[in-house]
Amino acid sequence: MKSLYKVWKATRNAKKNKVNYIRKFNEGGKFFASIKCAFNANILVNSSGVLYNTTINSEYFFIPIECIRKVGIRSDEDLEKKMAPNKIHLIGELTFPRNIHLFIRINYTENNIEAEKTVETKMAVFAVSSIVKAREQYIIKYPKNFLEEFNYSIEPNSLNSEIENMDIPDQINKLFKLVEKGALSQEEFSQKKKELLLRM
Repeated sequence: MKSLYKVWKATRNAKKNKVNYIRKFNEGGKFFASIKCAFNANILVNSSGVLYNTTINSEYFFIPIECIRKVGIRSDEDLEKKMAPNKIHLIGELTFPRNIHLFIRINYTENNIEAEKTVETKMAVFAVSSIVKAREQYIIKYPKNFLEEFNYSIEPNSLNSEIENMDIPDQINKLFKLVEKGALSQEEFSQKKKELLLRM
């Protein structure tokens, strides 16, 4: 009986937290970015912060924009802390291309404690760009509020090392494939291509 009460209490608290998260998020006005994530969830971004919207109440979260210290993109390879081959062998010489899964990682502080959230999304680059934009809007809206140093990156570490070891034409081709997969925007590709061509 006690275990049923604990489940009921946890469910009630999760629903209550969800309502509070939505209320805090709505204080920032209309969201300007909606990022599709794995498991039919999505991330909404506005000047008040980042809201992870999912059907599972206990997984719901809201991070105020002023609490975010760092955002970046990781691949499944980065998260496993090992480099996997681009192709995985099945039988003998048969292989299939390895799909790279991208994640957005948000480092933030909550009650003076450092915390981190990692969410899988194919729109990771757009997610990071949106959080950077939200931070800029927050600074305009609250110019007197102090914000600590903020770091962000828009490319996974493992892809960086893989690309850097290629010839420049191969690097450009690899970056173009990332555009096709949605891991890199056209603007980011053009900028990188320009930088690489200057090095030739």
